[in-house]
Amino acid sequence: MRRRVGLLGVTVLGIACVAGGGDADGGASSSGPDGSASTAASGSAPSTASTASADGDDPGSDGTSPGLTTTEDTQDAGEDGDTGVGPGADLPGEPIACATGRSVADSPVAQLAASMSSGEWAALSTEGLDEDLLYIDALGDFGSTAHTDWSDELSWDPCTQQLLYIGAGHLRPYGFVRFDAPNNTWFRTDDGLPDCMYVGGYEGCFTHGYDNAALDVDAGRLWFNAQSRLFSFDVATQSWEEHASWPAELPVGYGSATELFVSTNELVSVLGGSVGVFDMTTGTGTRVVDGLAMGPYHNSAVYSPLHDLLLFGGGNDSSAFFAMDAAHQITPLPDTPRPLHIAYTTLTFDPTGGDVLLLGSDGSMHAFDPSSGVWSPAPPPPFELSGEQHALAAPLHDHGVVLFMRPQGAYDVHLYKH
Repeated sequence: MRRRVGLLGVTVLGIACVAGGGDADGGASSSGPDGSASTAASGSAPSTASTASADGDDPGSDGTSPGLTTTEDTQDAGEDGDTGVGPGADLPGEPIACATGRSVADSPVAQLAASMSSGEWAALSTEGLDEDLLYIDALGDFGSTAHTDWSDELSWDPCTQQLLYIGAGHLRPYGFVRFDAPNNTWFRTDDGLPDCMYVGGYEGCFTHGYDNAALDVDAGRLWFNAQSRLFSFDVATQSWEEHASWPAELPVGYGSATELFVSTNELVSVLGGSVGVFDMTTGTGTRVVDGLAMGPYHNSAVYSPLHDLLLFGGGNDSSAFFAMDAAHQITPLPDTPRPLHIAYTTLTFDPTGGDVLLLGSDGSMHAFDPSSGVWSPAPPPPFELSGEQHALAAPLHDHGVVLFMRPQGAYDVHLYKH
């Protein structure tokens, strides 16, 4: 069962987590996941489970928020040399109580993950991952750019055994891309997106995917921050909706990062040295800090459930790195081994030990242990990356591996076991 949560009048009623509205055995009806007609815009949905650039000219790209102030005691935290933070692996994430009736152990993802050893990379052959899936026809003078441009994350739902991604190329309409693990198939379902996501240019809810999606697995809801507009996708009903705008206390703008702090049921927004939290239980916002020394935009963030910490920072050429705990206390950490930039790095975490993983477009891989505060080299990937030809990643909590997908040109998938 999914847990019950409330947000601004939206209630998810503890409904059973059933894969895609299909039959209990993973079969699908022809009417679509929510009982209504559903059409995949590009790439057909799985047959047995219908569930499923240049960026510097962005307006407001300086990313600064008005009235930034430096919080000296926050900046000075951790200067005693102890940069380890958080409770460590003695705080495991709560198990997800959901029953889909889907075959998990027999999927290609599960079989490959089960065969892997620590430190190993392995290629996963999938269906449907190609140019038609990730691109929309060119608009204006910007050429054809992928939905996955300027982003580094995929969201994994262990209940439905699906990956979810929402994003847009430069001044492009959005694409909602998914991967169904039991069927080993990628597909796109653009029908039912909020109206502004169909509009290219600055007239729509313009943004890339950036690091602005956050999946609440227990509630079965994918949140997406489109600047000052907040959207969510209900996995059970297969429907999108727009919520009230972000509270004024949260920093919003191009190139921000958004994560779900699971233990406090808060959405956290990071932009240009400012951090704000949105309490989804009460619907209220709190500005945590302004003036952190980090890049003005293109920031990254990741939540490590095993350490119960939000790790964030970077932006453009910045290597600044910070941690925030459940009490909103922020600790400066050692700089990342290379600048943390949403278009040139992939920030994710190891679902078994909680280490943060940083993959660079130069092919380097590093791991950060929040308990010791130390960055260490990790086994590099068996594939090449260059410039914006980076990878998107998702920790697969129930399989103990991280999935990396290369979108532009390569169209391939690899698993990594830390």
